[in-house]
Amino acid sequence: MACTTVARRHLLPGGEAYLGHSLLYRQQLAANWSLLADAVRRGGSPMAPTPDEGEGYQRRVRRYLLAMDDVARHKARCIAERVHLDRLPARADGRERFVLDLAGGGGAVAAELVRRDPAWRGVVVDMPEVVEQAQQMWAGRGSPPRLSYVGLDLLSAALPVPPGGGRQWDVIVLSNIVHAFAEAESGRLLDDAAAAVAPGGLVIVHDFWTDGPGRGPAKAALFDLHMMVNTYQGRSYSWAWVRDRLVAGGLVAVAPVPLGEEHTQEDTSLVVAARDPRSLAAVDVSPLERLGSAALELGFARSARLDPAAVVTAAWVREKCRFGCSGYDKGAQCPPRSPAPEETRELLRGYSAALLVQGEPPTASFHLQMLALERAAFLQGHPRALAFAAGPCRLCPECTPDACIRPDEARPSMEAAGIDVYGLAQAVGWHLQPVPDHESPVTYLGLLLVD
Repeated sequence: MACTTVARRHLLPGGEAYLGHSLLYRQQLAANWSLLADAVRRGGSPMAPTPDEGEGYQRRVRRYLLAMDDVARHKARCIAERVHLDRLPARADGRERFVLDLAGGGGAVAAELVRRDPAWRGVVVDMPEVVEQAQQMWAGRGSPPRLSYVGLDLLSAALPVPPGGGRQWDVIVLSNIVHAFAEAESGRLLDDAAAAVAPGGLVIVHDFWTDGPGRGPAKAALFDLHMMVNTYQGRSYSWAWVRDRLVAGGLVAVAPVPLGEEHTQEDTSLVVAARDPRSLAAVDVSPLERLGSAALELGFARSARLDPAAVVTAAWVREKCRFGCSGYDKGAQCPPRSPAPEETRELLRGYSAALLVQGEPPTASFHLQMLALERAAFLQGHPRALAFAAGPCRLCPECTPDACIRPDEARPSMEAAGIDVYGLAQAVGWHLQPVPDHESPVTYLGLLLVD
């Protein structure tokens, strides 16, 4: 019997993408989910403290370290594809540059970052018992690439200083550690990182976010429960909270930075911050990804990039307005005054990219959100940005169809312009359900065209 390609890649020991340690550790953690009901009743973790000592504890630490390293090695590659250390300005004093990996476990993230640039070295900080196991792990693989370790408890000790002098680090990484602590402890770690990063450096925070891109929020919600039953105070946070904490420490930030490609997006993403905005040039973020981040910050539930050529217009969409909507011929932005399908098709040919966003009623609020997104695109260097809203225009209490009094803000909906909204959602992998009655929740979709 032969293994499948996926099994060979992920289940055979020694492979670069081996996940066996992680799967076995998850099996061990699964038992704690039986405590979920008790945790909900208590309003917190039902776990009782256990002594952190003895051979049994060391075995648990090793299993944990190997399990986390299985996943961290994959995430480290994703992070290194987004953050390029060679783009950061050289130090004026000519000293070696260092990556500080806080609670870094085996040091997968620091190892991957410095592996790609020989001018850098990594320092991994974790509990002394984790450091001991990490060094043993690397001994079985060969020496870690330009890594050193410091054993200390980050919750009770100050951050270490860089080797060779100075007090500030060039890059500080907090990967999957913010969720491990309560808000006060995680906040202090972020404050310490903001204070300890060099003027030309970066703080990189990698985690599950409750308001992240892609499938991140769903995973963060599940992970929040996981933290409740498997830690004492851990929880999922929003990237906006992390960003605001770093900004309060005097940094500027770009967030959330997605990991992976559009259709293979990871469930985690980054918040990257710097004291000097020029250092953020080291972060690889496309203009549309920046707009996707702006959409999340404006309150949209999610966004997806697409080619305007994938936007389908058809006569039947407009006819559904004519023969299925009581608002036909009663609004300035509705048929027959809205763009005809052939006009929309011609308009789409003049654009190179588009962003589909999801929101919710009320209609006027969604409309204003779309205008705010259009303005954000304009300010980001897209002068021809144009938004399509959802439903009839509700900016005014009463519409004067032939004499619009707010033409600068009025926008047609996609369906009013002949766009097949259901087909467009399907094209980006979103599933829309027909609304059976007035009591059921409604999903609104908007479209932003950019050059």
